[in-house]
Amino acid sequence: MAVAGLLVLFAVVGVRNATQYPPVAGTDAEHYLDYARGLVDHWDIPGSDQRGYYTPPGFFLLAGTAGKIAGSADMAVPDQGAQVMNVLFTVLTGALLAWLVALVLPGRRVVLVVAVAVFVTAPVVVRHASMYHPQPLAALLGLLAVVLTTRLLVKRTAMLRHAVAIGVAAGLAQLVRNVGLWSLGVAVVALVAAAAVRPEARRRLLAGAAIVAVVGVSIPLPWYVHLQRAYGDPIFGRFTAGPLTVSVQHDRPDPGVRLLASRASLLLASSSQPARFWVSAGLPEVFTAPHRGTLAPGFLSILYTDVWGDYFGFWAWGSQQIELTSDVNRRLVVQSVAGLVPSALAVAGALALLGLVATRLRTRLALLPAALYPAVGVVAMAFYAARAPIADGDTVKSVFLLPVVPAFCLAAGLAVDVVLRRHRLAGFLVLVALAASLGLSLEFGVL
Repeated sequence: MAVAGLLVLFAVVGVRNATQYPPVAGTDAEHYLDYARGLVDHWDIPGSDQRGYYTPPGFFLLAGTAGKIAGSADMAVPDQGAQVMNVLFTVLTGALLAWLVALVLPGRRVVLVVAVAVFVTAPVVVRHASMYHPQPLAALLGLLAVVLTTRLLVKRTAMLRHAVAIGVAAGLAQLVRNVGLWSLGVAVVALVAAAAVRPEARRRLLAGAAIVAVVGVSIPLPWYVHLQRAYGDPIFGRFTAGPLTVSVQHDRPDPGVRLLASRASLLLASSSQPARFWVSAGLPEVFTAPHRGTLAPGFLSILYTDVWGDYFGFWAWGSQQIELTSDVNRRLVVQSVAGLVPSALAVAGALALLGLVATRLRTRLALLPAALYPAVGVVAMAFYAARAPIADGDTVKSVFLLPVVPAFCLAAGLAVDVVLRRHRLAGFLVLVALAASLGLSLEFGVL
């Protein structure tokens, strides 16, 4: 009942936000709106002169259709039909998270409730559920592939049927965003690892891994062929030519960084990315001014402040106000502090999961997909940030991390459960602190 109540609460907040938040205000929304309209009205795929040309058409076909239906139903802002659709996708993702917990940690009610509670209150989830963006659908399909892989490892059910289902889910995820490759990789690696520790079922598991790989690649293959033929890169397309100069202002000013936006230049630039970009925590600005323009770009600091706040200004201030006010800055500061407890729990739990599967793979095999997924997501984000280094950190948006957030939520739930089992008082204090943090986060996410 608690999980159902949390998902209903999220749905109510999400639908309200989706009908209040302007479609054009979200991350890259203007380009995505053009993409969806062009696709549904004229079956046009954007060219390289338009942003988003390298994004697969899956979401935009659904979003454009949802807009048409909403318009026919006399919805005041028809494009918000796609935003409401994203709320539904996110609620389903929360339900899949609950299923995943039930599969890998059956009977651990604390893990279940905490995982779903963190999921439905985290600003990165609440914000993007109500935006015009393809990532919520990619997150749903990617998590579905991970859950189906976990179920196969737990239940040891019909291999062919389940392997095909996993491949279809991962393949469809790639037709929405290329982050669908994360779930495909996790599924294949998990099945191969299972074959290594289960010699009695090795042939069956390896066959399943092959089926997952073939189906998961075949579904998005036409899109990859299109990008390869048109732009010479089947995953990212190519970066449009022309110089890009971005100046960043913060308390310790750096000069503007001039980058050539060709692929070769970006790769060269990534090799000389300063070490502080990767290791700096951004202190003290990460807690005193956690937003673009003051907090110097850094992988960890941007990711943290955008997961728990609004570093790029698409929610708390960018779409609502002309400039950042002191009141909004104070609210973002509160959010940076509020994110400490759930972040610490999620990271600790994720490391614990990796440790468990690394040391006890045969007995903890069912945990492998959930343990691998967050690590794959973070590594992939770091690769993308290195491959496409933008001076203001635009390639470190928290929306890129969204597909693996449910796995981090599971990890946070596990960490709370372990503390409660080992030390009742400490666990109670952690729960109180976590509840306060999540309450602040939910309030931040309500428009």
